[in-house]
Amino acid sequence: MPRSNPGARRPSRLARPPRRAPQQSTLPFNFLGFLARSLIVFLTVVLVWKLLSFGLTTYEEAKFQRTDITTLIQPATPQPYLDPALEAQIRRAASAPGTVSVSIRNITTGAQAEINGQEVFPAASLFKLPVLVEVIKQYRSGLISLDDPIQIRQDQWTDGSGVLQARIGERIAVRELLRLMIAESDNIAALALMDLVGVDNINRTMQSIGLEWTKVQDRRANNLLHVTTARDMGMLMDVLATGQLVDRETSEETIRLLELKQAQNWLDDRLPWFTRVAHKWGELPNVRHDAGILFTPRSTFVVVVMTQGADVASSSDVIRSVSRAAFDYFERVP
Repeated sequence: MPRSNPGARRPSRLARPPRRAPQQSTLPFNFLGFLARSLIVFLTVVLVWKLLSFGLTTYEEAKFQRTDITTLIQPATPQPYLDPALEAQIRRAASAPGTVSVSIRNITTGAQAEINGQEVFPAASLFKLPVLVEVIKQYRSGLISLDDPIQIRQDQWTDGSGVLQARIGERIAVRELLRLMIAESDNIAALALMDLVGVDNINRTMQSIGLEWTKVQDRRANNLLHVTTARDMGMLMDVLATGQLVDRETSEETIRLLELKQAQNWLDDRLPWFTRVAHKWGELPNVRHDAGILFTPRSTFVVVVMTQGADVASSSDVIRSVSRAAFDYFERVP
């Protein structure tokens, strides 16, 4: 048995190579970094997409012009239906003192809602809408010419809105009387045109298109007011917007007159700048109305708001609020 060499040195424990400490995994750090970078990329893509979408929408709105009704192959006439959600939204907006009547009709989708739609109101200057319709109808039928001069008579003088009080005896073309009746809400122009086309003809035309409660009175009758309802005015605007007043050319000419700048435009006061509005406003003491067609890049809808018994601030504010509520409902992005 071999003997151990006493001179040989045993390996020292201190000479053993040191154990390496286990390295901490870098996985959590790298994962968090990857997650952060991915989130930044995602947010950047979303931001760019939003900016592009906003830019395209703004461009679309900037170049928006309503479609000429005469160019439509077939006017859109979807089946109308009552929309409870729309009615609920409109009711919240229509809260005001006095009596408020509303008629909303979406020409594009058929959705509609009413509040007190058959309540009969003094028409105020909304009576000029039936007068306008009858004049354009007789013109399109060849019974009158828009270039015919009409002499303003002394018995047609009346007070109220307008600019013709000092022009009695002058001869003014029918075309100009129409413009004054709508843009200036001129009462004398309206009376002259009523005498031209006949009050009975105006009322028969309104009845023929389904306006049940609208009645224009002979100005010679004492203490009789022109009357209408929000439902009737909504139906009249619907007929215009769908090109069904005699024909599409007649409807288009009527809408162009209603697009003229007017002294009041409560329907448009809170709407985006790109909205196009064809309307007529009216007011008497404790009465304020506005009835119109609103055109946007995505839809066309009718808004009629009639108020009675509220103060000036409340009545005009409720018209603005209802119009904005209808816009927000119809223009919401799905």
